[in-house]
Amino acid sequence: MDWVRGESVGRGTFATVHLVLPKGSSNSTLFPSPTAVKSSEVSTSYSLKNERHVLDCLGSCQQIIRCFGDDYTFENSHEYYNLFLEYASAGTLADQAKFHGGRIPEQNIRGYTRSIVEGEEQSRLECRGTPLFMSPESVNNGEYESAADIWALGCAVVEMVTGKPAWSLEKDSSMWSLLLRIGGGEESPMIPQDLSKEGKDFVEKCFVKDPRKRWTAEMLLSHPFIEEVKNGNEASPRNHFDFNDWVSSVSRSTPSSPEFEESCQRNFDAYSFSGVDRLRQLVTVEVPVTWSESDSWINVR
Repeated sequence: MDWVRGESVGRGTFATVHLVLPKGSSNSTLFPSPTAVKSSEVSTSYSLKNERHVLDCLGSCQQIIRCFGDDYTFENSHEYYNLFLEYASAGTLADQAKFHGGRIPEQNIRGYTRSIVEGEEQSRLECRGTPLFMSPESVNNGEYESAADIWALGCAVVEMVTGKPAWSLEKDSSMWSLLLRIGGGEESPMIPQDLSKEGKDFVEKCFVKDPRKRWTAEMLLSHPFIEEVKNGNEASPRNHFDFNDWVSSVSRSTPSSPEFEESCQRNFDAYSFSGVDRLRQLVTVEVPVTWSESDSWINVR
């Protein structure tokens, strides 16, 4: 793959994130636009490689960031491991909370929650999480089944509503004291009072102590809190290939195969984000837009 590292869009503990600029027309289909690349030095790339492994195990799911492969590069006398990912232009839930003053509006929470539940319903990967999102059975018995993900979902909903972790923590409290609270006794995270009746009931279904009685992702999709939420993440068409009823007039001369379909999906699926997200990109909060001749305008005829 021939590509150029573009604008920096983020930096974390283990990696930096840049936009990808493909070099040459032959590489344009290898990188669905826009694509991001997460990079770290090979010596510290374990976490990034593990992320690739997790995404591979999750497989194809509309609600989960897609992975487009990886490679190695030598830059400034250092070897880097690069992971190519679908670029989420709207940022993280933390970014959305900050944008809304610390708390995400409930109508938005309903949509985000449904997307999470749909992703959970499609994926069957067992992953260990951080202590703040661990379920009682994970703490007590080391169980990391789908029910544990539902508990973590409840924690995420509470944090979206309040802007704070689901478990209230004392200033000097330790991780062990938190695990004791989660695994011992009948204490559960507090359900926000300013959440709607449907929202409170939804979270209660997630925080059932007995994992056998906790609602599944399939059951939650029918809960009133998210049942009526329409998928707002469908992309508005950018060209005639994006319309659902578009049918190619060119017949395929070779028989279809799973490998071929997978290749087509990887090469021709356009990056999807909503019309709302596209409009948001045109709005600047901190810096006003200046439409001057120096802004790299091009003539369109």
